[in-house]
Formats: sequence, structure tokens, C-alpha cells
Amino acid sequence: MSTSARSRLPTYERLLTIAARGPWDPGTIDLTADRERITDLPVGDRVRVRGLAAGFLVAEDAVAEHLVPFAPAADDDPGRAACLRAQSRDEDVHAVATRRLWAAIGDDHDPLDLVPDAFRALFLERLPAVAAGVADDLPLADAVGLYHGLLEGVVFIAGQDALLDLALEHELPGTAETIRRIQKDERWHVSLGMRILCDLPDEDRVTAVLHATAPAAVAAWGDLVPAATADAVLDALDRRLRILGMGPFTAAPAGPAR
Repeated sequence: MSTSARSRLPTYERLLTIAARGPWDPGTIDLTADRERITDLPVGDRVRVRGLAAGFLVAEDAVAEHLVPFAPAADDDPGRAACLRAQSRDEDVHAVATRRLWAAIGDDHDPLDLVPDAFRALFLERLPAVAAGVADDLPLADAVGLYHGLLEGVVFIAGQDALLDLALEHELPGTAETIRRIQKDERWHVSLGMRILCDLPDEDRVTAVLHATAPAAVAAWGDLVPAATADAVLDALDRRLRILGMGPFTAAPAGPAR
């Protein structure tokens, strides 16, 4: 990456300053109207709202658990490790927020029954495997490429955009506020991931794998995310990587796929 491209990314010190401004309490979000209105939604939209909320419940619980080994793996750089610990605290908040949202609008459904198999595999199989790997011998760049690049930078953004659109359309204010608060945190998380990738070896290989696997990852939402939303997120990823000098891409080279 060129020096000019690298300068576009915030430093770890700057990211910690952003993180310090962000603590919020999910308990302050009023979900009363959402609880009352969810049953009045058209059937298709109600299924999508609950499916997306279920996905975030499954995903955020998994992330809160499996992001923990990332910070110790970054102990060679105190600023990087501190950012990852701050992010882990955010993820604990997000897990609480999505549990509260699900309690308000989820009815008696098992959230695992409402998300596609491919989505469950990302968070209940692939993420735990990477977390175990980074605690052992998997390069941190590969772990960051999966989590910050693919899961946060593609899958989460697509689902959040889709759920926020539905919440605004159907006047679900607590859902909208929950997603907006989480999105605010995720923006600095994604910037952290890009910062880490550009500072570590294997940047080119990892970002090429990210670019090649992003379409399948966003497709893991299935019909819960509209095609136009998925395409917009993939276009944004492509722009972000190119602006930072991480591209253009051809076929992804062989490399760890855990």
C-alpha cells in the first residue's frame, strides 16, 4: 500500500479516541412500539424483520465470544491490541442490544430456525474455527480479513441496511435506533480492520481472498437481504479497497481458508 493510501486510515490512537466516545446503554432504547407493531406488518415484511433480527442475535452472540482471542494475538503492538479490546467491549454491548430487540419482536421462534444454513455456518462454524486458529498459529491478518473485512464489512452492513430500511418503512423506532447505534460502532471497527490489514504481512493475499469471497458471504442472508442492497454493499467494499490501494483484483490466490 502506498504512503498516501495508508494516510487515509485513522491511527490506532485516533481509533481509541473514537471508541471512547461510543459507550451506550441498550437498556435506554424503548422497544414498546416495536413490540406492538410487529404483528401488524405484512406477512412477508414481518418474516424479513424477524429473520434479520434473528441473524443479528445469532451473529452478535458468536462475535462477543469469539473475538476475545484477537487482542492477545496483537500484543506485539499495544495500540492495535488496545483497539481490539475496545472493540470486544462494543461487541458485548451489541449482543445485549440484539437480545433485547429479539425479546421485543421475536415472538416464540427459535432464532436459529429463521436464518439460512449458510449464515449459521459463517458464525457458528467458520468464525469459531478462525478464533481457535488465531489463538494458535493462524496469522492475525487472516482472522481480521474474515471478521472485520467479510463479516463486519460485508455481511453485517448488508443486514443492517436491510433491517433499518424495514424499520423506517414500518415505524419501528426502537429497532431503527438499535441498528443505528450498532452501525456507529461498526464504522470504526471496519476502519480498524483495514488499518490492521495494511500494517500486517500478507495484506495483498488476504484482501484478494476477501474480495473473492464477499459475494458468497453476503448471499448467506438469502432472501432476507434484497439483491439491490447486497450489490450496493459489494460495490462499497470494492471502492473501499481500491481507494486504499488494495486492488484491482483477479482470482484470489491460494491461502488459508479457515
